[in-house]
Amino acid sequence: VVSSYGTSLVQPMIRSDVGKSNKRTTQLANVVVAHLQFEGSAGSTLVGFSGTDNMLVEGCRLQNGNFYVGTTPNKNFRIRRNVLVNDGFYLTQLNGLLVEENVVYKPVNHAMYITRGGNSNVVTRGNLVLKIPSTGGNQNAIMQRPGGLAEGNVVAGSRWYGIVMGSCNDGEGSVCQPPVAAEVRGNLAVDGTEVGGGIGIGGDDGILPGAKVIDNIVMNSVRSA
Repeated sequence: VVSSYGTSLVQPMIRSDVGKSNKRTTQLANVVVAHLQFEGSAGSTLVGFSGTDNMLVEGCRLQNGNFYVGTTPNKNFRIRRNVLVNDGFYLTQLNGLLVEENVVYKPVNHAMYITRGGNSNVVTRGNLVLKIPSTGGNQNAIMQRPGGLAEGNVVAGSRWYGIVMGSCNDGEGSVCQPPVAAEVRGNLAVDGTEVGGGIGIGGDDGILPGAKVIDNIVMNSVRSA
C-alpha cells in the first residue's frame, strides 16, 4: 500500500518538475495507491504503470498531467474515485479494466482515451467529465474503443462525442478485428458541441455487432458552424 494516514484532510503532494514526468512503475502486483496528490506540467505523466497485475488507484488528485497505463500487458486494474484536473487518462494493454466514479475537469484532450489494441473487459461506470476546453480539434469525453460497458456516466461540455465505442486505433485503417461487444446504459451527455462529425453517443457499426444502447439521455447539444 502506498498511501497517506492521519487525521489531516490535506493529502501529501508529489510534484514533477516542469517538462518532466514521474517514472512509470513496472512489474507490480497486488498494490494499492491511494489518497495522494500529484502535480506537474501539461503533457507530463503524473502516474504511470506498465506490466502490472491486480492494481487499485483510488482517492488521488492529479493536476496538470496525465494518468497512463500501458506499454506492456496489465491485468485487473481498477481506477476509482480520483480527480483529474487539466488532463486525463490514457489507457492501453489492459485485460480487466474498471474506471469508476472519477472526476475529470477541463482535460486538454480526450478525457478518457482507452485504446482498441490490447484492451479487453473494460467498464466505465459513474464517472463525471466536465468542461472540455474549446481549443479546437476533436475531443471526446469517454473514448472507449475496445467496447465493453459504459454505465451511469455524466458528461457535460464535450467537444465531440460524449461516449464513443468501437473505433479503430489511429493508423489502423478503416477496419480492425475482431468485432467487439458494447453496452451503453443509463448515461447522461449534456451541452456537447459537434466539431468533427459526432455528438452525444456513438460508435462504429462495422465492429459493434449487437451493441446495446439503453436508457441514455443526450440533451442541449449543438452542431458547430
